Order: sequence, then C-alpha cells, then structure tokens
Amino acid sequence: MSRKTNVAFGFLGTKLDAVAGADRFAKWRPTIALCTDRAFRLDRLELFHPAAAHARPLLERVIADLAVAAPDVRVVLRPVPELDAWDFEQVFGFLHDFARDYPFDLERDEYFVHLTTGTHVVQICLFLLTETRHFPAKLVQTSPPGTESKPRAQVSLIDLDLARYDRLTARFAAEMTQGAAMLKSGIPTRNA
Repeated sequence: MSRKTNVAFGFLGTKLDAVAGADRFAKWRPTIALCTDRAFRLDRLELFHPAAAHARPLLERVIADLAVAAPDVRVVLRPVPELDAWDFEQVFGFLHDFARDYPFDLERDEYFVHLTTGTHVVQICLFLLTETRHFPAKLVQTSPPGTESKPRAQVSLIDLDLARYDRLTARFAAEMTQGAAMLKSGIPTRNA
C-alpha cells in the first residue's frame, strides 16, 4: 500500500513570512519551516493568500523561496477575496464555504491545518472548522528556534483525538464531584 499524500492548508504570513534580504533563508519563516522540516514531510501546500496586488511581491518571494528550499512540495495558490481578516463572520464564512466545496480524499490524502500564520480570528476559525471536522485534518503549528534545548525550528502536531486525554477528563470529573460535594456541605443525597 502506498503512503498517503500529506497536504497542509495554511495562510501566507503577511508579517511572519515577510522576511527579506540575502539572509532570509537563515531566518525563521513559518510557511517555509512547515515545508522544509525533515521530520514532517509535506507533499502539497494549499496556500491561502490575499488577492490584493499589494501582497503579490511577498507571495512571489515565498513561492520562489519554496522552489529553492522545498522543491518537492507542490504549492497550490488559494486567493482570498478582499475581506476583513479580523471579522469573524467574514473569515468563518469564507473558510466554511471553502471546506464545504473542497474535494477531500481521505483514502489518498492526510490533511493538516497550519495554525501559525493568519490573524487570531483566522486561527480561531481554522481551529473550529478542524475541530468540527469541516477540515478533516490534524492541526500543525510551527515555532521558531529559541533556546539551546530547541536549537532549530519546530513543527508540532496537535491531535484533536480527545480519547488521548482520558486522564485529563478523569481529573475534571473528580474535581466536579468534589465541587458538588462541597456545595452540598458533605451531606449525601439521593437527588442528583
């Protein structure tokens, strides 16, 4: 059986990906980091980007840099119409419509949603649409190098399979039971 194709959805980081200059390959840029991490092999990037002309130079630079740094990653451009990236209704509506119409193929592809770039509203909408399986994907986050113990950029998967968090659920249930007992002043009752 052949390996599934790894596909990520992400937004062009108009601030974080906007590193210019000759030393830009030495600097952390989330979209480049996602596509070049050796432990996380990406095959295709579905890149949301502003359709506006002012964003074109950044988009072209990132695409050119990806061609050099990650030549095996196919980039599919997904223009985002003019919308207020801080307006929850506009962003959610756009992403919801996109997910509804996208031809997901779960037999062939493994999907990931990159949460590092985009406004907080974009990140919240992506999280909600992934949690509700509109994007049948895992969340992925990139982070810059920071300390001696973490000398290079990191790609982290965030698994929304809540069964993995049974101990956390048990802890919350125990706290709820303890809280209910305290409210009843320790008096046991038969009435829930």
